[in-house]
Amino acid sequence: MRLALAQGAEALDKGEIPVGCIFVKSGTEEVLARGANKTNELRSGCSHAEMVAINDYLESRGGNGSEEFSHCELFVTCEPCIMCAAALSMLGIQKVFFGCHNERFGGNGSILSIHQDSLLACQRPYAVTTGLLKDEAISLFQRFYSLENRRGKRKTNTTCAWKENKVSKGSKLTEIKFVTRSRGNTKAYKQRNKKISDMLHLTKKSPYFHAAPPEKRKKRKKDDEASKDD
Repeated sequence: MRLALAQGAEALDKGEIPVGCIFVKSGTEEVLARGANKTNELRSGCSHAEMVAINDYLESRGGNGSEEFSHCELFVTCEPCIMCAAALSMLGIQKVFFGCHNERFGGNGSILSIHQDSLLACQRPYAVTTGLLKDEAISLFQRFYSLENRRGKRKTNTTCAWKENKVSKGSKLTEIKFVTRSRGNTKAYKQRNKKISDMLHLTKKSPYFHAAPPEKRKKRKKDDEASKDD
């Protein structure tokens, strides 16, 4: 488990959620694979420590060797999530040891008990032992959230407000205004605002998009009405 904690510490140093794991061949001390959380680095919510270790091992063997995991035990700092717990069941893992519980997404007892679920397709049950070096695992998370709170003080708030106007054909968006307060990189927030506009299918050419201040909108409306009268 200390090797798994070392993987978690490496993830923490890189700004990742500090979860680490190792797969060990049963009855030996041979480490088959190891991994750390890389969800930020790989921009993938599936890149949990367990999945990273499995994928790295399979890629190193040209996509072969999944049967090796059926002779292994997993040591992981935090309870595997539901996704990872199901993957471990399909691989036929023999046993899982984890440190602290995952109260939000845990798949080995906290939320679901995938390791005991007889209804899961391709299900192969496996044993679970909890609380191994639990305090050390929790300490990693405490350090992570302490760092995040410090960074959060420098982050900015972006709000999106809109008004709806009832018309004969239903409710249409008539105004969207982004308010950005930033001490840092305003470009990132402008890009975020644009993404929100794209999701709402709005552009500056749209009759339902008004990014200008109220006084400018009133003047534009008067100009439009004058041009129609002409």
